[in-house]
Amino acid sequence: MKLKIVIFFILSFVLFGCGSLYAQSGTTKAKADSMAAVRKYRNSKHYTDSVTRARKLKIITQAKTRQSKTDSIKAARAVGNDSLAAIKKQRTDSVKTIQKERTEKVAKAKKYKSSKRYSDSVTVARRQHLDEIKRQQKVVRDSIASSRQKDLNISKNIRKHQADSLKASRTKVTDSIKLVRKKRVDSLNKIKLAKEKSLKGKDKTTEEKKKLALEIKMKSKREKFTNTSMLKKKWSFFRKFTQNSFTHYNYYYNANRKLEEANANMLRGGMKENYDSLIKLYPFDPDRDSSMLAADMDSIIRKVSVGLQIHDPRVKWGNDMYLIMGQAYYYKGNYANAATTFRYIIANDEIIKKKEGGASQSRKPTSIVEEEQSKFNIFQHKSVHNDAIIWLARTYTQMRMVENGQAVLSLLSTDAHLPEDLVGKVAAGRAFGYLSDNNFTAASEQLYIVTEDGYLPDWLRMRAAFLNGQILQNEGKFLKSAESFDRALDFFPKIDMDFYARKNIAFNTLHAGKDVGDGMKPLKKVLNDGKYVTYYDQVYFVLGQIAAKANKPNDAINYLQQSAATPKATKKQKAISFAALGDVYYGVGNYPLAKKAYDSATKYAGTTKDASIAVAIQKSKGLGEISGPAGIIAEQDSLMELAKLSPKEQQNAVRKYLQALQKKHSDSTKSAGNDGTGGTA
Repeated sequence: MKLKIVIFFILSFVLFGCGSLYAQSGTTKAKADSMAAVRKYRNSKHYTDSVTRARKLKIITQAKTRQSKTDSIKAARAVGNDSLAAIKKQRTDSVKTIQKERTEKVAKAKKYKSSKRYSDSVTVARRQHLDEIKRQQKVVRDSIASSRQKDLNISKNIRKHQADSLKASRTKVTDSIKLVRKKRVDSLNKIKLAKEKSLKGKDKTTEEKKKLALEIKMKSKREKFTNTSMLKKKWSFFRKFTQNSFTHYNYYYNANRKLEEANANMLRGGMKENYDSLIKLYPFDPDRDSSMLAADMDSIIRKVSVGLQIHDPRVKWGNDMYLIMGQAYYYKGNYANAATTFRYIIANDEIIKKKEGGASQSRKPTSIVEEEQSKFNIFQHKSVHNDAIIWLARTYTQMRMVENGQAVLSLLSTDAHLPEDLVGKVAAGRAFGYLSDNNFTAASEQLYIVTEDGYLPDWLRMRAAFLNGQILQNEGKFLKSAESFDRALDFFPKIDMDFYARKNIAFNTLHAGKDVGDGMKPLKKVLNDGKYVTYYDQVYFVLGQIAAKANKPNDAINYLQQSAATPKATKKQKAISFAALGDVYYGVGNYPLAKKAYDSATKYAGTTKDASIAVAIQKSKGLGEISGPAGIIAEQDSLMELAKLSPKEQQNAVRKYLQALQKKHSDSTKSAGNDGTGGTA
């Protein structure tokens, strides 16, 4: 229809255009023709049908439009109704769900309140509430009692002060009376003594004169008796043999044997050493221990003095006896006489050399040592000249004249004729001097020489190796220190030094970054030897410390528990072991067990003064605030877990708990019986 309308308008436009073209020839005719054509077209069936179709199409279009609007309105209304229904259903479902949950909660609460677990928890809460009320009541009662006691003490102090002041005034009067009486008695006694003294004065003067005359006579006889007069006698073979034999096998032998016994006692006894700090190179310190051997040294000095006085001064054992005398003076702490004696030996040897050598001796290069004798001449008497020089240097060091001693030893060490068997002794003397000056680095070098010198006694080499290990450990040279302690074990030291050497080897191996297992081997070996049974507590303690430092808390806990449970562990060692165990538990965050360990350390501490125990006591107080509530929570949880069990399972759990308590009680009884026995801490 629309197409026809368009065609109509196009034809009209064409006709109008054509009319314009022929306007000049006949406008009126054209208009009449066009109008006639238009009327004709309008009257035609084609036009009528097109108009009818257009009207129908318009009516259909309008009907469709109205139907579309109606359908959209219905659809919108349907969507609105559906959404309203969904919302109403959702609200209804949520209300039903809430009502159901509320009903279930109420039922669950009623069921829980009617259960034994709830009644038990209520009972516990009530008991705790009552306990808290009782505690507060007790605090109030205690405060009232303390205030009353304070008032009573104040009243008592006032009464005591009044009584003391009254007593003091009475005592003052009494003392003044006694003083007056005493002065009177003293004056009378002085008068009496003066009279008696005047009577006895003459008799005493006579007696003193006789005593003085006797002492002068005896002194003159002693001065007249010297062995220098024997020099006038001929030094024949028979006299030489007789004098040397009597001097050697009588006086020298007895004095030397007594000195050897004293040296053995020094090595065997003396004061107990602290191996946790630097030990001394020589176990006997005259400045500290001279009184222990004073009687023996006086006896040795008397024997030597008599032997020197009654025998010919030309005997070859004279210097040997002077050496023994010098050593005795040294061990007595009389360093001046000791140094004088050693210098006399050196000077006397020089005089003898000059007499024997003459002019040829003066042309030889100067040497302060005597050359080593031939090894084949074993029966020849060995000179003590070199030993006297070593002892003189040691005496200077002991006299705090370290420079003099080191100067003598420096001359010895640079001497071209220094015998091989004297190298170690020189090194020992120099190490002794360096240690006195706290020059530990230089001392360490000399101690190594002493350790490796086969001419020195094993006890000195052993102590040098151990002391060198301690010095190297303090300097942070852990591998060399471990080697030095291991070298000390080669000399089979006493059990206490042996244990500390093994302990230090383990610590040095750990600090050096080596395998911890290798460091623990020497200590674990000790556990298989019965002679170390008194050290088991310390061995386990050291193993626990090493494991803790190696970040192995489980091993550390195991070792420290064994240390505390060792039958012969002392109370001090138990306290230290429990303190270390608490530190391990504290490090892994197990505060309840740390609190228990610290409490055990406090229990066994007593009067022990140790930094770790003091720290344990402080930590125990702090952990009480943390572990207390945690313990209550754990107790409540365990009760709740127990409530969930059946009656039979509950009985089994109670039976196991009672058995554990009984075992713990028996273990504590055994431990109490072993406290304070055996072991060293």
